[in-house]
Amino acid sequence: MLKLAVFHTLSNVLGVVLILPFTNWLERALLLVLPNPASDVIRPIYLNDAALEVPDASVEAARRETLHVLDNGYEIVAHGLGLHRREIDSD
Repeated sequence: MLKLAVFHTLSNVLGVVLILPFTNWLERALLLVLPNPASDVIRPIYLNDAALEVPDASVEAARRETLHVLDNGYEIVAHGLGLHRREIDSD
């Protein structure tokens, strides 16, 4: 077991030493090959500074934004289960 552990450690160290000089080249190659992921950040729609000036408008904006977050969460959970919303909502 000791010989196996030493061999494994040495092979890992040797692998790192051999790959280290090529990391910049490898990074550039991977950036060319792999697409840049699109940002899927969901931003608030109804919350803004204008809504905070009037108390009733603030409550309504918070209510609408809560429903917006609920709608997005419903979609995320449905997608996580491998379903479409129309399948869940159907009879």
